[in-house]
Amino acid sequence: MANLKIFKRIIAMACILALAVSLGVGYAVEAAPGEAGNKVLKIVTGTAQWEGASIKTDALKLQLGQRYDFSLRVYTPDKDVGVLVQTSSWTWVANATYSAGSGKWNTLTGSLDLRTVTEMPASIDVVKLGGGPNENAVVTFWIDDFTVTNKDTGAQVFFEGFDGASNAFTPSSRVSVVNDPGPVANQVLKIVTGAAQWEGIKITGANMNLGMGKNYKFTLKAYTPNTNVGLVFQTNPDNGWGWGDMVVSRGAAAFQPPGWYEMTGTLNLNKSGVTGLPTFVLTKLSGEGQYNESTTFYIDDFVVTEVGGAVVYSEDFQGTATRFENNGGTASIVPEATNEVQFVTGEYALDVPSLKEIYKDYFLMGNIVNPSDFGNTTDAIERYNILKRHYNILTFENAMKPDAMWGNGSSYSVPASLPSFSVDQYIKTMKNDGMLLHGHTLAWHGQSPNWLNLSAGNREDSTARYKPYAEAKANLSKYVSTIAGHYYNNPQGLSVYSWDVLNEAIRRNGSIAMDEANWGSHMLGHIWPAAWNSPWYEAYRTNAPAGVNPGDYA
Repeated sequence: MANLKIFKRIIAMACILALAVSLGVGYAVEAAPGEAGNKVLKIVTGTAQWEGASIKTDALKLQLGQRYDFSLRVYTPDKDVGVLVQTSSWTWVANATYSAGSGKWNTLTGSLDLRTVTEMPASIDVVKLGGGPNENAVVTFWIDDFTVTNKDTGAQVFFEGFDGASNAFTPSSRVSVVNDPGPVANQVLKIVTGAAQWEGIKITGANMNLGMGKNYKFTLKAYTPNTNVGLVFQTNPDNGWGWGDMVVSRGAAAFQPPGWYEMTGTLNLNKSGVTGLPTFVLTKLSGEGQYNESTTFYIDDFVVTEVGGAVVYSEDFQGTATRFENNGGTASIVPEATNEVQFVTGEYALDVPSLKEIYKDYFLMGNIVNPSDFGNTTDAIERYNILKRHYNILTFENAMKPDAMWGNGSSYSVPASLPSFSVDQYIKTMKNDGMLLHGHTLAWHGQSPNWLNLSAGNREDSTARYKPYAEAKANLSKYVSTIAGHYYNNPQGLSVYSWDVLNEAIRRNGSIAMDEANWGSHMLGHIWPAAWNSPWYEAYRTNAPAGVNPGDYA
């Protein structure tokens, strides 16, 4: 687990450092306690968020029309801080937030695409993350092994290990070369339970900075050397809360093979009948294995986040104290036994052979994608990098369905204006990264705007009233020709490689026997639930001329 933690933090820090280089903020190089002989760059920020370290892009040997990967190590023992690496024109390369108590180096990685820009940014800056902790405070942190690699050729174009007499980072008033502070052994929280199921540890809502009426996400990593025990994190029965207000549990079998596993759950504190914040208990899961015997388990990286907001509390147990209290069990902070404890995740997706390359002579390799995957958050950047590495054709999960492509609110009238095709910005990015697009979908019974085939009511219940055959047919033709036509000989070169023309056309109704002699009846009858047909099927049989098969819409 220690190795995984260091790896993730290093990646995050590398991205941050890459961003900071572009902002032209200050830094200094001096000696810090740690690995003998190794030198690193110490950066003392100003109070302003953007006052950090900077390096000119000509010193990095960057060129327009190329893509680059950035990597660096980051160490943040001074204060909790978010680190941002970006260009001087504010294009983010990477960002992450770090705890001052982590006591270890983290690797930060990110990418910069210069293929679509017309002017080279002046610098790469390493600065504090806006909106992050201590963004308006003076913060000291260290970086090392700043590396830039051409993403397409794999050639290293720049490396700075800060072991020489000089380096290109500026300004000198904020940067200095120092001795490496070196890594610190990871610590975890060890819990020895009592014999009773409930005898574990507890922590109050107040000690986690929680507030009534808010919704929170809780995440921790757990390791159970005893192969026959599960864990549960839930509220204690006080202040109107009860055992039923469970945040997350994990059964004994889910902790196999032995190793560190993540537990994640949410709890909404907007509950009637309660008189105050809950106290939370972490203990053995009732009914799972040896839940009525004393056992030992370990936890690490406990984080509480307000849903849709910021982290409100975290513990990585690198100090000497914890806000967790004994609750029939005994808690103590101990060094992680790395020879005994391993975090079970499998290989990192960016470090394994590319799926699309392995099967390139056989078929395309595809996956779903959403607009959020094109964002600037660390998770979005990581996911999109994984998509680029392993897949050569993508399908939007919902963004190209009829209601998303050409909706008109709840109106039953044909839209007065053409669709905005807002999805094109993402398709362009995919195209530039060498990925094809599979369109999903031109016609479907669900997630479709009313104007296509409804005259009143709700398409998913008995209130639905359908447009007559001629009008529905004209609307379907208008929709398909407009949407599909937009990507035929598109002036920007945006194209759809293939389409799901009709989605879910096969009837899902097990109560009706298959009729091999009339197999077509199974294409367009009842979909689900059995009480209603596809709106397209119903519209095509409303005021239809003689001889029209309602299934002709397909």
